[in-house]
Amino acid sequence: MTTILYAVISPSEYFATRINEALKGLGTNDRLLIRVIVSRNEIDMAQIRQYYSQLYKKDMIEDIKGDTSGLYKNLLVELASK
Repeated sequence: MTTILYAVISPSEYFATRINEALKGLGTNDRLLIRVIVSRNEIDMAQIRQYYSQLYKKDMIEDIKGDTSGLYKNLLVELASK
């Protein structure tokens, strides 16, 4: 219930935490990362990047670049930059 409430009250902040969750630790949770970036890219990606920066004191795009590679990286960075 708490997760649903968090996602409704502050969706951009919620999705910033989900992206961080997908990128942290060893390996990348590709499914989660793709799902969030593709589903939110035309809605509130700029706000998600802003929340990510505020919450984690890091640049979301740089974190994506650091955890991915090749064409996959290029596509995610392009979508996340919009």
